[in-house]
Amino acid sequence: MPNDDPDKDVLKNTAQEVQLVLRLPEGQLTHEFEDYESLKKRVLPVIRQMLDNDFNTLLNLLYRIDVNEDRLKKILTFGSPENIAGDITDLILHREIQKVKTRQQYRKKPAG
Repeated sequence: MPNDDPDKDVLKNTAQEVQLVLRLPEGQLTHEFEDYESLKKRVLPVIRQMLDNDFNTLLNLLYRIDVNEDRLKKILTFGSPENIAGDITDLILHREIQKVKTRQQYRKKPAG
């Protein structure tokens, strides 16, 4: 996603959403992120830990976030073990960015 980095406002709102959905301690994802990769670097260890130690919780989380199930299956089936956590993190972030952008779009539409 480097060529299509969301703006800082989208990243900030995405970080807040991810913090809530992952049930991270307050403030863990509140600093300003310069780009997508800096946000990913902060979320990746959490996903890696869940993948290694709490896989069922991770699957439930991915279901609640509503990530693309076909992509998830491909990652889990064909992904290289060293890249699975990063690929799942991308799925989560892309989905949350999509939600944030959709909310922003509908907030801007005039009523009536």
